[in-house]
Amino acid sequence: CQEEKHSNMDGKIHIVYGGVIAAADKPEEFNSGIQFIGLAKKLVKQDLYFHLYGTPHTSPLKFKSAFPEYTQLATETSNFTFECGFPPDEAIKEFSKHDFATITSLYGKQNDFNKLHRNTVMASKFFTYLSAGIPIIVGEEDANSRVLIEKYDIGIVINKQNKVECLSEIIRECDYEKLLSNVRRAREEFSMKNHIGRLIEFYDQVYATKTLKHEAR
Repeated sequence: CQEEKHSNMDGKIHIVYGGVIAAADKPEEFNSGIQFIGLAKKLVKQDLYFHLYGTPHTSPLKFKSAFPEYTQLATETSNFTFECGFPPDEAIKEFSKHDFATITSLYGKQNDFNKLHRNTVMASKFFTYLSAGIPIIVGEEDANSRVLIEKYDIGIVINKQNKVECLSEIIRECDYEKLLSNVRRAREEFSMKNHIGRLIEFYDQVYATKTLKHEAR
């Protein structure tokens, strides 16, 4: 079941990201989609809360020391938290406490490498967020996620980087209850029980193709 939301207790808007994070001193042109210092500062300035979780594969003992800029920002403002990640089942429970999620950073430099990457990948966290029952915020560069968000009306697409400056206003103008309802419908449509037959059929095809190739030798 869904956890009690932070916003029910403090009346603020809480945004979450969980996944791979790049240190702030890494080359921005190759890591802007997973560098969050710039985004965090812009969200905090708008009185939005941003909760950043890394992957669960990093040692908790080394996690914060590996990202000093994020750790420092978390000590400077209560609107930003920075923690090590959770296993998938625990992550879904934790993320459900938030109002929105983001796939990648919504702010930063872009080059051809980043554009190609963000136009072709489909982050598995998209479905983690759906399982948590929260709408998703993406940039227009996140093509595959953007298409699903627009088709099912389950989040917000930031068309230009400077619109991040107005994200608080954009959120307050959206029909949040409608987004939540759409997320629940999309979660049901994308559920494994509705697609397990296709997956089994795919495995059967792979097995049959492999068997035919083996017999042909």
